[in-house]
Amino acid sequence: ATVMATARYLSYFQEPYAADLNTLSKHRLSEAMKHAFAMRMSLADPAFYPEVVNDVVRDMIETEYIQNLTLFHTDDRVL
Repeated sequence: ATVMATARYLSYFQEPYAADLNTLSKHRLSEAMKHAFAMRMSLADPAFYPEVVNDVVRDMIETEYIQNLTLFHTDDRVL
């Protein structure tokens, strides 16, 4: 789910990766991974917290939560 969330975050950019090696591509990737791994920290043992796990996984792979995170993204600073 973490990889999926990272890919979904990057998919909302017109050009998530530049053809040459530049820092903008690295910045966008690190921001995407930062958010995805932060969401992953909310995961727990599904045997004890099934609703929490289901909500987090759904936010990572299905809902518009990732898209809403990209609305706060800027290419010149970090959140």
